[in-house]
Amino acid sequence: SAMTRATHLREKRTAFRDAQAALLDDSPGQSGAQVLMSVLLAKPSGLRTAALRLATGIVVDANRTAQAWFTERLKDGEVLRVAADEFRATCNHLERHHRRRRAGQHTALDEELLRGCAWTVKFITSLLVGQHGPMQELCTRQASMLAAVNILQELEHLLQALADSTSDDPRLFSSQQSSVEKFLVVGVMECVAASMDGANAANQAFVAASGVPDLLAAFLALPINDVIGEDHLTEIAAYLGRRAAIATLDSMVEGLSLR
Repeated sequence: SAMTRATHLREKRTAFRDAQAALLDDSPGQSGAQVLMSVLLAKPSGLRTAALRLATGIVVDANRTAQAWFTERLKDGEVLRVAADEFRATCNHLERHHRRRRAGQHTALDEELLRGCAWTVKFITSLLVGQHGPMQELCTRQASMLAAVNILQELEHLLQALADSTSDDPRLFSSQQSSVEKFLVVGVMECVAASMDGANAANQAFVAASGVPDLLAAFLALPINDVIGEDHLTEIAAYLGRRAAIATLDSMVEGLSLR
């Protein structure tokens, strides 16, 4: 019955929240989340990607307690600095990959690097969802000015690298992209949108003045048949990409008529 299903779902949600809380509990010693924080400071690796997946699981579904716990520990900028370095390494790899492909050279995409980058983006997004103001503020400034990074700027550069912005026809989605690239594009757009949700004026202003709106507008102007690809996975990515692009532009102008 509907009542039974509702009770079952409520119990599952309670159990999920209990599991999230258990990983944050630091009695009697170090919590699981504290161990994760130390791993998140390491260079990109399979272990760090696994830690990102678990950390995302702790904060997913807009768990405010978990979001606040991690955000407080990101204020010094060290973890975000590692994330920015990972984004730059991914950009460099993508730019080399595009140059070699255009030159007709054999080139292999490092999909493990891209998947790790995607989980970093997903973790940051999970801290932003639900209009989480403290994390939105950390996107462009942190407590330590020596290590301060602008995550929105790094995400902009990542989108440009994914779109092959140095080519004659830069596209966020193209038939030459792998599904890993396409889903990374979707993830980055969702992260940018989450940084502005709730009309965060500072982040809206930065994104509006960046190259992101032009990339999104060009993507939305393409006929859907030009971006869906031939297999089911890329078709899903294309539709998710359209939705994320619209949501990003919507977040960018949210509340402007009320100011």
